[in-house]
Amino acid sequence: MKENRKLIQIILIFAGLFLIIATYFYYPKINENKLKGSVIQDKPTDIIDEANKDNTFESVEYKGLYDFDKPFIIISEKAYILSENPNIIYMTDMKVTINMSDERTVMITGDKGTYNKETYD
Repeated sequence: MKENRKLIQIILIFAGLFLIIATYFYYPKINENKLKGSVIQDKPTDIIDEANKDNTFESVEYKGLYDFDKPFIIISEKAYILSENPNIIYMTDMKVTINMSDERTVMITGDKGTYNKETYD
């Protein structure tokens, strides 16, 4: 009877150790791989030479509201607007700060991107 209890206790200890090791070493790697797979790929942007840029700006900052109650700020080192579509601003070295309604702050950075003044995209 005592040998049977010892065997059960040893099995339970090993099962507990296995669960601890799996939780702290294996499970984070699974989540990391899921995050790598969910990264959104950027659309390739055409390289536009200096002659096609109609308006060029430095140290640009846009402020607005997202969903009518969440303020956001877009800061860019350089930006330019093309005459074909003046509502789209092409930016480099971007930093976006969004204040969420639950008091979280989301910060997004990027090497280059676009901002649509009409749709706030």
